[in-house]
Formats: sequence, C-alpha cells, structure tokens
Amino acid sequence: MESRYKGFIFGVILIVSLAALEIFNYSVTEYALFDLNLHIAGIQGATILAIIFCSIDFVIVAYMFIPSNIKPEAVWYIFGAWLLLATMHAGVIWWGISLAMLENQTLGNTIIDQETLVRVVPVAIAVFVWLLRVLIMGTFAVAGEKLLSIQTRSVQPR
Repeated sequence: MESRYKGFIFGVILIVSLAALEIFNYSVTEYALFDLNLHIAGIQGATILAIIFCSIDFVIVAYMFIPSNIKPEAVWYIFGAWLLLATMHAGVIWWGISLAMLENQTLGNTIIDQETLVRVVPVAIAVFVWLLRVLIMGTFAVAGEKLLSIQTRSVQPR
C-alpha cells in the first residue's frame, strides 16, 4: 500500500466504524424505548428518539469539517451538549441491553449466574459504547482534514 493513500483508507475505516456504531445505537435505542408506546405525528416515538441520538454524532462530524465563524464559547456548548447526550444515550443502551437479557434468560447461564450477568454485562456494554463514541469523535477532531486525503506526489527537480 502506498503511503499517499493511508489517510484515505484510515478515513474510510473510521467512517464505516462510525456507521456501524450508529446502526447499533439506533437498534438498541428503538428496542429500549419501544415499550413507551409514544406516537408523534403517527411515527413511533422510539424511532424519533433513536434518530435524534444517532444524528447528533453526524452533526458534530459535519461541524468539524465545515468552516465557520462560530465563537469558541459556542464550540464548548456544542461539545457539552454532545457529551451530555452521549452520556444519556449510554443509559438508554444500558436499559435496552438489560431488557434484552431479561427477555432471553437462557443466554450465558451455564458459565455465570443470571443475576451477575444482568448486573455486569449491560453496564459494560454501555460504558464500552460511550467510550467508543468519544474516541471516534476525538479521532475525527484530531485528525480532521488529514482524513480522506490522498497525497499527491511532488516531482523533485534534478
């Protein structure tokens, strides 16, 4: 692999991983909130909230790549809102995983008792997803414009 494609390949891998994370987030959020049976304009409330939770990541990524004249204080407010929403979403993921494990009680009973499994696994998954989300967004913030770039070769004069 040529070194000039490294940024492009890394960027594609990062975007695919973000998309996979959002698919997981969407499905767990919709599953967790489906029992609320909310309807807004004929649309399931769980679907609307799942879209909101997932779209905030794409808003942050788009904000990083669109040049703007926003004051630095506003950047901190946007980051704070994203971090708060990501933390709240970790709670929803915990709830969804807990519901799924309680409905399928045959999973993992042979190795660990059900009570320990239901207490530990949802928390571990929620923390893992939250950390993964923070690290992916941090990578976008740090790498920025280097992502998805293909370096051109410069011709050296003799």
